[in-house]
Amino acid sequence: MRIPERIASLTLLGPTHDIADAFVRLGKRVSALTAEPDSLHRALANLTKRKEDFACFWELVQQILAVPRFADVYRSCHAERQTG
Repeated sequence: MRIPERIASLTLLGPTHDIADAFVRLGKRVSALTAEPDSLHRALANLTKRKEDFACFWELVQQILAVPRFADVYRSCHAERQTG
């Protein structure tokens, strides 16, 4: 059974205004707290230089998702709040 068809509405609390920037921050955190390959570092550098390039954005998303247990870093009790 697929659940998405059963969801009538979805409310985002605290949505991000710049999704590319959010993934750059997440990628930096994953990179700093894990021993990840150079491919993550390259994807971070590419998106930092070319934020409007969807291919660069997607490459970073794929590299983050390829990190085993990346959500452990994202949901860390040591995570820092970003303001601004």
